[in-house]
Amino acid sequence: MFKILTISLVLLFPWHAGCQGLVMDQETPIENKTIVGLHLASFHSATGYNDINPGIYVELPNHLTVGHYYNSNFHESTYVAYTYGWTKEIDLTLGLTTGYQIYKYTPLLVPSYKFLNIYDSFALRIAFIPRFFGVVQANVLHAMVERPF
Repeated sequence: MFKILTISLVLLFPWHAGCQGLVMDQETPIENKTIVGLHLASFHSATGYNDINPGIYVELPNHLTVGHYYNSNFHESTYVAYTYGWTKEIDLTLGLTTGYQIYKYTPLLVPSYKFLNIYDSFALRIAFIPRFFGVVQANVLHAMVERPF
């Protein structure tokens, strides 16, 4: 049941966003660009986890997000998700990831905050990954840097 709910949400979020149109009001169009980002490092609330998490991700103009990184359990992970822009700085990424021992596909629900224009057009994104029993038994703060193209 949980898998069906997760897959349904992943499929419905892009549709919902598309239904809202491409303008916030009549005069301010939303600028949709492709975003390329680098996964950097994490801070875990417990010991024994990998804090160095290099990787890359791409968020397309339709907010489909794909990425690959070296995870907290010392394995490679690949993910497919939808990134919902709550505000200009706050996003919620929902999808599925691989590379964790217990499940072939692990649900991904990650809120993040973007510090915009830290240098030129680069942004620093800090994500909060809540503790997920059986996968990572620690809360995680994860740092990424990204730039729109």
